[in-house]
Amino acid sequence: MNRPFIVGLCGPAGCGKSSIARAYAEAAQRCIATAFAAPLYALAAQLVYGDATAGERLRDELTKERPWEASGPWGAPIPSLIGWTPRRLLQVLGTECVRQRIGNNAWVELALASAERHGAAGVKAVVFEDVRFDHEAAACDLVVEVNRPGVDYAADHPSAYRISEDLIHRLLPNIDTVAGAVNYLASMIAEHRTEECAS
Repeated sequence: MNRPFIVGLCGPAGCGKSSIARAYAEAAQRCIATAFAAPLYALAAQLVYGDATAGERLRDELTKERPWEASGPWGAPIPSLIGWTPRRLLQVLGTECVRQRIGNNAWVELALASAERHGAAGVKAVVFEDVRFDHEAAACDLVVEVNRPGVDYAADHPSAYRISEDLIHRLLPNIDTVAGAVNYLASMIAEHRTEECAS
């Protein structure tokens, strides 16, 4: 089996998970940052833009909460999406359409299969930037909750709730620079792996 060490970052939207995961992957050797929701973004981008590679257009935090309008530069790609936000579309596709209809573990199974392919190519660690459900956390070797002062969990959708506390291994206060958070994450990973080897 080629399963790399899997780190999952959880925390409320806007706490810095993606920035920290990507910066850590850039700094570490043979590490990648990805998301449990990566296939979801590809699916949504295919539906909305007709291009599965346009998922980054849906990730923009400045427009993710902005409802599509009837016309203009932020016009809805199809009339049925007028008034919807990209975040709401992603939530419905990810939870109501896939998790509840195909299977609760569908996104996790896709993510782990992808991690194993990366492991076969020499990747030693994968950082998932978006742990949102308990079963996603359970698939990780280390779960780190990112905390940023003034940023709290929402209660508008199950994907925005906090995961069970007993699944969180470490807390990372995001009160410094991204580089500071990356250094803190690196020390947490090293410490956790040392503890694993000792047990």
